[in-house]
Amino acid sequence: MEPAALPPDAAFNSEFDAWEQSEKDAAGARHGGCRLYRSDGSLKLECQFTSGVLSGPFSAYHPKGGLARRGSYLDGKLHGTVASFASDEAGAEPLRTCCVPPGARELRAVYSAGVIERETYFDGAGRPLCSDGTPWPERAPALPEDVEYDAGAGCWRLSLPGEGGSMRYRFFSLDGTRIQEDEFVGGQRRATFRYDARGALSTERHFDERGVAQGRHLRRYPEPPFEDARIVLEEGSFVDGRPAAQWRLYDADGALLRSFELGTPLDDAALRGSRVIVADVTHAACEALAKEARVREALVAAARCLARDRDSEKFEAFVERWVPRASAAVANQRAHEVESKTNLSLADVLDALLLGARPSRCLRLLASLLPHSSAAALELVEAALVLVPDDTRTHLTRALLRLERGDRAGFREDVGIVERESAEAARAMLELERVTFCDFSFWPANEPVPAPESPELGEIEIGQPVEQVLRAIQVYATRLGRIRELLSSRLGASPDWLPPDLSGLLPDGPVELRSFKATITDEGESGPESSEVEIDEGLSFEVQRGVPAWMQRARADWAALCWLCWAAGLDRVALPDQLLKRQEFAVAVDRATSRCFRAHDQLRSAGLVSRARGVAEFEWEGLPISELSPSLAEIAASELLETRAVLFWSLFPENLSPFQSDLRRV
Repeated sequence: MEPAALPPDAAFNSEFDAWEQSEKDAAGARHGGCRLYRSDGSLKLECQFTSGVLSGPFSAYHPKGGLARRGSYLDGKLHGTVASFASDEAGAEPLRTCCVPPGARELRAVYSAGVIERETYFDGAGRPLCSDGTPWPERAPALPEDVEYDAGAGCWRLSLPGEGGSMRYRFFSLDGTRIQEDEFVGGQRRATFRYDARGALSTERHFDERGVAQGRHLRRYPEPPFEDARIVLEEGSFVDGRPAAQWRLYDADGALLRSFELGTPLDDAALRGSRVIVADVTHAACEALAKEARVREALVAAARCLARDRDSEKFEAFVERWVPRASAAVANQRAHEVESKTNLSLADVLDALLLGARPSRCLRLLASLLPHSSAAALELVEAALVLVPDDTRTHLTRALLRLERGDRAGFREDVGIVERESAEAARAMLELERVTFCDFSFWPANEPVPAPESPELGEIEIGQPVEQVLRAIQVYATRLGRIRELLSSRLGASPDWLPPDLSGLLPDGPVELRSFKATITDEGESGPESSEVEIDEGLSFEVQRGVPAWMQRARADWAALCWLCWAAGLDRVALPDQLLKRQEFAVAVDRATSRCFRAHDQLRSAGLVSRARGVAEFEWEGLPISELSPSLAEIAASELLETRAVLFWSLFPENLSPFQSDLRRV
């Protein structure tokens, strides 16, 4: 039964759980005034509709009749200031469902087309409140009335809506001094302006929609970062986040002290393909590049010239023409910042060099980022050592570059210098050298395979015919021969650490290294199962690949060759006339499988999965597998994968080659 206090034309609306009294247009849509009543007849809401859409002012009421909320709608969305008022009446509408500061009696929320921009609570005396219920500080007279106190930052903030959905936020200190201004478009910061204690502009930066610095840059230094202490202000521009074009330096009175051209930034692909990296350079090339405003490349060229002529004064004078000399503390700080950066690029390092980072440290970083076998990498690290001869990290970098060239004597010279500061680092380097330049003996003799625990395992033997075993041996011999030839050609000599000459295994010369796709059929649990595999027996001779990479490839192939000969019944690397049964064959396959998994898991999870599954630990090259560094673990994983692949291949006659793709999944 309807309460008597309700208007006679009110109808119950289940959508709002209230009785509704509305004006409507000819089509039956709400148009004009609208009132909602509670079941007890009390007024709940007064609002306006235009053609069925909320539009105009509204007022909501507490059950006892006090004003609960007021504001306006625009095209169905809250717009402008919406004020909410607390009431001590039982059942009154709350200011908000949670997080209301103590003592709050009013909440003013500012909306823009339905999006809330800010909220402010007030106490009973009309004072705005912080989130903990304490009143805002006294507003300085010079500040606009609509500033808000940012308790987290301890300053005042003024929000200024702009065109196209942009917002500008101005920040003021408690005494009313402007300290910062930020511009946002679509929620993304597009510009930042900072001001010093006098209110003068001290920093200006602009950004694109990705948040990357673009356009004008200005920075005033409170403490001069340059050796020339007169320089306090720099002005320039950024392109894609990198300093570019002309930069200018000023003194405290605004007088121009010097300007210099930084040119157009290059990405890493362009830098790696630049002639200053891939070709020889001269001092004339340095000058020519500088005149073309290719300053980054000019500095790289000048560093490579420094490595040859050892004239540090000439290099430093050239750098000074383009890079203002920073104070020692700032130069080291900027070098540290770039050294600490994740996903470091060549462009990052050159940017740091242009902005005054210590040259020796930047040159070392450039050398470490280039292909280690390139001439430019070695010359850049040599240049760094001309500038600072006793830098341990630079000697460590040069040691690795020398190792890339097979220069073991030079490598050990640098490791000896590294050892003065870090015996542990030197020991790790020497372990890497030992493993890289391995002993090409018959490895199965170094670690005998135990006898099987059951007679049934002792009956398992090679499934491949002798003809296929012979061919597989010759495939590995051909691959190792090509690596030996490549390294001999590159080194101009045949040092004793090269893979052995296996021409005796190839009476008819090297065999064809095949590459093709095929379908193989295996016997599965439900019968025969067919799958497509790829076979690639070839070697990829990348130009930039260094000596260690090829020696590690040779190591893996040698391990496979040794274990294949062992599985055929031999005690040395040779061509078998027949296949002799190995009682320990099944145990060797199982051990190779377990160790291959364990080595790859060391790379992926530091052995966590293996320990959870109870996979046995073992020693590789005299070192516990769980203690291998990532570089050594990678070498071990490659070697053990090759060993497992060749033993798996030999187990089943359906397999076509040790280099088929399904045998190389871990």
